[in-house]
Formats: sequence, C-alpha cells, structure tokens
Amino acid sequence: MLTAATLVGLMSLPGLAIFYGGLAKKRFILNTLFMIFYAYAAVLIVWLLFGYNLGFGPAGLKIGNYGILGVPTPTLDAGFMASQATIGPSGFAINIPMSTIVFFQFVFAAITPGL
Repeated sequence: MLTAATLVGLMSLPGLAIFYGGLAKKRFILNTLFMIFYAYAAVLIVWLLFGYNLGFGPAGLKIGNYGILGVPTPTLDAGFMASQATIGPSGFAINIPMSTIVFFQFVFAAITPGL
C-alpha cells in the first residue's frame, strides 16, 4: 500500500505540472508549475489537521446506524499514527500502520484539486 501511494504521488505531481505547463503560455509556465506544488502542500496541511478524521474518523453525525461525517480532529498525534489500522465500524484490525493509511488517502485527496 505504501509503494502504491508513493508511485501515485510521484506520477501525479510532475505529471500534472507538465500537463498544465504545456497548456500555459511560455511566460506563465513557472507560475503554473508552482500552483500544482502549492495545491499539494495546502492539501497536506488540511488533510493532517482535520481532513482525514472528517472523512474516516469516528462518527460525529449519524443517520440511523451509519456514520455520515467524522469529527474533524488533527491526525498529527504520534500514538494515532503508530496505531494499527482497522476496517469499518466492526473494528477488524489489519496489519498496516495508520500512518500508511493516512498517506495513501492523502495522495488521492491531493490529486483532486489539481485535476
């Protein structure tokens, strides 16, 4: 999972920069390239501060038995990042660290504003 997320990150960041750089005029290419890098940096900050737990954290808004929206809390806690990941509301533990899951989901969240 970590290898897949790293490869997606390595492909998408330069890929989007080259794609949008080719669409821009010659004098605006550098600005266009840096806009992609700024978007990745902004998504990283937002994702770690409250984005991950808003989408995948403990349910804050429930409709029936289904958690619709998570509680937006920071994911920068070392205990949280070192913990073992679980799947779904059943809490079935998988043998993957939580930091890997957060990184995997971040890579796909980061490409979205660029597209």
